[in-house]
Amino acid sequence: MKNLNKPTLINFISLGIILILLYILIFRKPDLPIEKFDETSLRNEIEVQKNLVKSWEKIANSAVKNADKHIARADSLEKLKPQVKHYYHEIYTFNSNANTSQLDSVIRSNW
Repeated sequence: MKNLNKPTLINFISLGIILILLYILIFRKPDLPIEKFDETSLRNEIEVQKNLVKSWEKIANSAVKNADKHIARADSLEKLKPQVKHYYHEIYTFNSNANTSQLDSVIRSNW
């Protein structure tokens, strides 16, 4: 061992470490077999959630349609307001400016 120089000694030590690591790699215990996971319950749950999403989408769409219908109805009432106001304005002005015979004919026509 006295005639071994420093680089040769380092080479022998690294060769020994490599042999030990190879031994560990080759003769280690095999990995345990992986158990198969039954994913059918998860897939069923996903399908249930998808169906739930579809039902909520239907409810939301019907609510949007209902809201659109009410908005259209409110718009039509807003358009109707000036007409009703104008009609009653004409009646009030007629009533305030009419003479008794005109008012009598209006009353008799409504019987």
